[in-house]
Order: sequence, then C-alpha cells, then structure tokens
Amino acid sequence: MIKFIITSKLVMLLLLGWIPAGECRAQQSANHELQIGFGPWAREQVLDDMLSNSFRSLFRLPIHSFDFSESYTLTYRYQTPKRLALGLTAGLTKGSTFRDELFSSNTSYGHTNALMAIEAKFAYREVRLWSFYGVAGLGGYMVKVSNPQNPKGKDIYVFPTNQITPLGVRYGKGLGGFVEIGYGYKGILNFGVSSKF
Repeated sequence: MIKFIITSKLVMLLLLGWIPAGECRAQQSANHELQIGFGPWAREQVLDDMLSNSFRSLFRLPIHSFDFSESYTLTYRYQTPKRLALGLTAGLTKGSTFRDELFSSNTSYGHTNALMAIEAKFAYREVRLWSFYGVAGLGGYMVKVSNPQNPKGKDIYVFPTNQITPLGVRYGKGLGGFVEIGYGYKGILNFGVSSKF
C-alpha cells in the first residue's frame, strides 16, 4: 500500500512538472516580429485593376497600363505556436499616376496614400537561419489626390486594398533581412529589415 501511494505521488509530481514546462515551450515558440519594408513597385488598386480590366476585355477595349508607386511599410506580427503569424501593417505610398479614363481625357495625378491592413503569414519551412513563407493581407488605403487641372483642390478617397505574397524569404535569427515577391500594397518586390523578439 505504501509503495502504491509513493508511486502515485511520484507520477502526480512528474505530470504536474511537465505542465509548466509545456506552457513555457509554447510561450517560447510565440514570437513577436517587427518589419520595416520598402517596395519600389507598389500597386494598391488591385481590386480596381481586376474589375476595370475585366470590363475593358469584355467590351474589347484596350487594357490600360499600370503605374506603380513606392511603398514604405511598418509591420508588426505575432507568431502563434503553429505556422501562422497574425499582424498589422501601416504604410505610406507616394507616386504619380497617368490614368487613361474610360469616358474622358487622359489625366495625370500626383497621389499620397496612407494604408492600414491586417495580415496573415504562413511559414512554409525554416532551415537554420533561413525562413520561407507566404503572406496575405487585406485592408484599406486613403488617397489624397491633387489634379494639375485644378491645383487648389485636393480630393480624399478611401478604397479597399490587398496584398498577395506567395514567396517571402528571411535570413537571420533575431535581427535579419527579408525579401518578398508578390502583388499589392507592398509592391511586386518588398525588402527590408526584420527584428524578432
């Protein structure tokens, strides 16, 4: 009987000892990441591009070319114990756009866009200091447009935007660099520095 009590107490102590250890491992796998990026070929109007060009191709009208901007973004991500990281991105985009309007004359616009988006990052694989991942983001951007035909007037619009990044590569443990290839508010190519803590 005494052997049974001692054995059961040892088993209970071992089980209780493993529970905090399991929680600590889960907390260690949940990382924070701060990312500062630059995208030389950003395009916030992804949804507008798809709808506009679908309409134009349906009526056999010429497809208009896209003008890209420079994107500066700051992203915070929280890494869950699984392969998924959730984050928030804020950014600024500046550039000029030459628009071929459907029913009016061609117009050149200067624009400054502020954006905010939520993102999900999925880790494909991690090999030593290399990380391979993909990102999907959805949010909105605010456009402040100046028209050269009306220099005193500036218009403000809010539109939806998104980012699809099928391939991202990060190198480094704590402080590192990254390169992402995709399409949307961060650009076709987005690169910068990243810090995990």
